[in-house]
Amino acid sequence: LSAKKSEYTNVLLKSKELAQKRDSMLSAYNSIREEDESRLSKVIPTTFDQVRLVNDINAMANRYGMKVLDFKVEESKAEIRSDIISQSKEELYKTIAVTFTTNGQYIEFIRFLRDLESSLRLIDVGSLSIKTDGGKSSGAHSLDYSIQIYTYSLR
Repeated sequence: LSAKKSEYTNVLLKSKELAQKRDSMLSAYNSIREEDESRLSKVIPTTFDQVRLVNDINAMANRYGMKVLDFKVEESKAEIRSDIISQSKEELYKTIAVTFTTNGQYIEFIRFLRDLESSLRLIDVGSLSIKTDGGKSSGAHSLDYSIQIYTYSLR
């Protein structure tokens, strides 16, 4: 009986420790400011919003006199890529491949890429190709850029 009592006492102490840990975690979670929670949701959003992504990327490009063209979302190719990389079907997030083109001067494109790189949303550049625009644009030394990026959202 004494051994059983000791065992129950240990279980009771463990449950009290777990309750304290749960309360401290809940308190820490509740202390997250709403603006910080909003910023966190931009890193990996709960759902993929194609329109918001297009608007965000287009707004970045517009700062440098560029426009996003031929915006394409390819979730299936990106999922194949993420399956190959992780070899796990129990992922908490999904990968979305996005391809678009833009046109502008090289220095402005570099600034655009820096904005893309420093945005809150997680974005990996998968491929980038640069071509001359063949004199289509009135700008000096204007180039066509084709970019494939990978972005993420929760499942």
